[in-house]
Amino acid sequence: MIPFINTPKLVNMQRILLSFFIPLLFVMGVNAQTDPKPPLSDFVGRYVFPEGSVVPDVTVASSGDALTMTSAAGSSVLTDAGRDTFTIVEFSGLAIFKRGKTK
Repeated sequence: MIPFINTPKLVNMQRILLSFFIPLLFVMGVNAQTDPKPPLSDFVGRYVFPEGSVVPDVTVASSGDALTMTSAAGSSVLTDAGRDTFTIVEFSGLAIFKRGKTK
């Protein structure tokens, strides 16, 4: 049987390892709980707005790894601003997509 020697160097090494692994485990746990970002294809389509809106409808298209929006007011690139939120670059606005219960 080999006796366990508790030297100051060993204790310091244990503290260093614990101070590294505990935050790492915490970050991994938090990341595991976040929903993955939906694919851009989820947002592609034609959106019709109620009568009296600034524009009657908007068409969102995917071009590579970006979304574009086209309406009677013009077109704009949409940049990611959150899970279901995009910045309408040319019009300095936000596009917030509301999901139904299935998405």
